[in-house]
Amino acid sequence: MASSSGTIRFSGIPALALETWPNLRHLHAFLEVARRGRINEATSAVGRSQPAISQAINGLEAQLGATLFRRSHAGMFLTDAGHLFQKKASITNGLAG
Repeated sequence: MASSSGTIRFSGIPALALETWPNLRHLHAFLEVARRGRINEATSAVGRSQPAISQAINGLEAQLGATLFRRSHAGMFLTDAGHLFQKKASITNGLAG
């Protein structure tokens, strides 16, 4: 996961510098949307508004340089990169909790 150069690497997702690793609130928002499939259903679990969760996910995608969700009228579905990131985010979120 972490390398000696101060980056975190995941297969299929660009490396992240440790100082730019997403904050726990963003990880929690990502995990709740992944679990529930809709941003509006994650708002109460996360304790943030729908626009704030959308911004957090858009920010994560920009930071990672990868699309984490496929968005449709039926909901939000994890992409391959999203599934990979979900595994790592779950571990990180579990260690913090």
